[in-house]
Amino acid sequence: MKGFLKGTKLLALSLALHLQRANTQGIIDVLSKQDGIKLSTYLINQTITKVVPNIDDFGYTLFVPTDEAYKNYLLLQPSSEDLFASFLYQILGEPVFTNQLEDEETVFIDSMLVGQDYVNLNSTNKQQPQVVGLFRTGTGTPSDEFNMNIIDGTFQQKTTFPSIVKANINVGKHGVVHIVDKVFEVPKSLKTVLGSLITFTRYNGMFNRSGLLDVYDNKPGITVFATENEGQNWSIPPQAVEANIKSSVVSQNVIYTRLFDKTSSVSSDLDKYYFSLSHNKTSHEYRAGNALVTIPNILLKNGVLHGIDSTIYDKPPQTPTGSTKAPARRSRFSRRAVTEKQNREIYVRDSSAIPKLTFEEPLYVTLTKILEDLTPELSNKFS
Repeated sequence: MKGFLKGTKLLALSLALHLQRANTQGIIDVLSKQDGIKLSTYLINQTITKVVPNIDDFGYTLFVPTDEAYKNYLLLQPSSEDLFASFLYQILGEPVFTNQLEDEETVFIDSMLVGQDYVNLNSTNKQQPQVVGLFRTGTGTPSDEFNMNIIDGTFQQKTTFPSIVKANINVGKHGVVHIVDKVFEVPKSLKTVLGSLITFTRYNGMFNRSGLLDVYDNKPGITVFATENEGQNWSIPPQAVEANIKSSVVSQNVIYTRLFDKTSSVSSDLDKYYFSLSHNKTSHEYRAGNALVTIPNILLKNGVLHGIDSTIYDKPPQTPTGSTKAPARRSRFSRRAVTEKQNREIYVRDSSAIPKLTFEEPLYVTLTKILEDLTPELSNKFS
């Protein structure tokens, strides 16, 4: 009898494992059942699944634009390189579900986008990928469901960030797909952002007068605190222009608002000039020195820009009171169990236990060639 029970248990375990594998659906099978994403499904099937045939074994997050989103994007006639960049920018190397995010607290997660033409975040030989910002709103109740919010390279006034159309679609063993209404915009250069936003006209003018704009436009890994027009003194004497600019920039240290709590003081590029960073968790206010951060986390090709309401350089150099370097970014989520609005429990493993999706140099070359061949036909394929 014991042998029979033991054999029965083994059979049941074997059957359970078989059913679990059988219920795991591949990415193309899952996407082909969704409405309005034929173009994205075609792109993914012609690219990622060819260079990573076992993609369903990895943990990743894939943001999938709708057909309408891609049609609008293709009207801009992007080059194959730009299409490739936005495509990679929509892939994160780990699974991220809505319920893993925190309320109003933005986390920045590495995408698959690297390459000097689009990313310049560090000065070491190892290329740092561009990041995507994510945060959650809502209470999780039936009347106020959780919603994932995205921060990409969008920065123009009167434009919107990509929005989630459908979230938390399980694919493969560890992957997740979120359908979005807009193709991700790759972060632009400092010069492009400052030159395009009217709210920074005075600051941009001072930057140009300093002769430092080209220097910082090409400098890897910077944080810029740009004063909005109302708080920027236009009559700064010529001899003080450079000091004002350098006091508002931190080099070799990309400080997203997420790191303000862990960075009590930073050293600006002005010699011996330090200022504090703070975060009021009650009011959700961020400050750089005495200046209020009014426009947080504008992602740049080579760092991040925060809009502030007043100039930082308003007093003599200070003595640092704490760490002057932000800690390394962490994008991995802790081990936890979360519950979706459908009361379906999702168990999220420690990221270190899930094989992370990575693209090595040969795969980038292959993907680039595939997309170059595909680009001419995309505009007409789903018209």
